[in-house]
Amino acid sequence: MKTNIVFTANTDTVTEGDVIDIQWNCSPAESVRLTIDNGFKSSTIDIENSGSKRFRLNRSKGKTKLTITAVNEGKEYSKTLKIKVKEMEVINAETVNNNQNSFFNNFRHSNGGKFSNWWQNTKMKLLYAWMALPPNKKIAYIILNFLMLLLIIAMIFPKFLMFGLILIIIYLLYVLMKKN
Repeated sequence: MKTNIVFTANTDTVTEGDVIDIQWNCSPAESVRLTIDNGFKSSTIDIENSGSKRFRLNRSKGKTKLTITAVNEGKEYSKTLKIKVKEMEVINAETVNNNQNSFFNNFRHSNGGKFSNWWQNTKMKLLYAWMALPPNKKIAYIILNFLMLLLIIAMIFPKFLMFGLILIIIYLLYVLMKKN
């Protein structure tokens, strides 16, 4: 006898961190399992033939797939729901200066705070951009930065040009010869 699967969710679009409610009914079935795949990791749990559960969808590559698989008389039957998961908006926290009467505190927080926040945000963006680069582009950026530094130094001290070029050649040979 074929297993009839009823599988629903309260929504098909959520934001990271939101809770989703799912309901299912698989009858008849010898065993039922639920698989959750967020694009990074897949988890499977055994569940009852019918019921409901709540899940918080935290991290996703744009969509999370929820799959119910029922086994009946040696045959597997499944149904999949695709939930679109929007990235959570990041909001920067601000500090509030409770001591408004102090000239020094007002000056320090109004000037240093904005620059400090900008610098922290810039460092994090550069770090994430660097981590996302493929290895061959990282090597190209290292060599490009070294060449620009070498040209600036060579304008002041021309004798360093040959020395710097030799260092670049040694570095490139090292990259080519190292084992992955």
